Amino acid sequence: MIDFRKRVFSMLGSNKGLKKIDTVKHFAQEGSTRSTVYNITKRYEIGLPVEHRPGARRPTYFDKKNLKRLHD
Repeated sequence: MIDFRKRVFSMLGSNKGLKKIDTVKHFAQEGSTRSTVYNITKRYEIGLPVEHRPGARRPTYFDKKNLKRLHD
């Protein structure tokens, strides 16, 4: 997924005059969903990096202590 994001970021960065819909149509022809391309475009416009920040996912429910208790 990061490779795809990099491709969209690259296209947006190199073609400043290109409209969003043109970018979406280009990647939709390759089989990507419109919402995915729009979400990536939004990340680009806001100025977020291509990669997600580490630890941005939902934390695990079981910590080591609870996992050990489960095994016992």
